Formats: sequence, C-alpha cells, structure tokens
Amino acid sequence: MIAALKIMSKESLILSTEEETNKSINQLVSEIKIQFFLNHPNLISIYDCFSDEHNVYLLMELATDGHLYSVTSRGKSFSEEATSIIIREVSEGVK
Repeated sequence: MIAALKIMSKESLILSTEEETNKSINQLVSEIKIQFFLNHPNLISIYDCFSDEHNVYLLMELATDGHLYSVTSRGKSFSEEATSIIIREVSEGVK
C-alpha cells in the first residue's frame, strides 16, 4: 500500500485568542473523527492519526490525481456531462 502523510504543525493551530485556538483544535478533531467514520470510494480514506511534540500527522490514502478544489482553482472548466458526473460522485460520497 502506498499512502500519503499529511503533516500539520501544532503551532499553526494556535491563533490570536484562546477561544479561537480551542475552536481551531476542536474543528481539526471533528474533521479527523468524521474522516475515520466515512468509507466510500469517492472519498479519501484516513488510516491513522498521531502526533508528537510539534506536529499532528494524518496517514491517508494517496490521491495521485489531486483533488477537485485544486483542479477548479486553476480555472479549469468542465463540460456539462463531466459536471453532472462529478456532482453525482460527490453526492454519493456524502450520503
């Protein structure tokens, strides 16, 4: 199995106020829990999560084609047919 390791600095979670920092940490924990719960071929799987003194690590399924946001942010447009397929697959992934 080939996987991707996403590394997030704990320092990046520290924001200007304690309230904002707690919100940031809680959001990350919630996203990790949701990702562990989801299991669908159209969604990236997360295999493990761990941390050390400086970073949080997410061991994830490798997505060699990138993700939809990176494609659309480069200004690429899709045909109506391709768009309908993408919408269907995204919808199936979040049912």
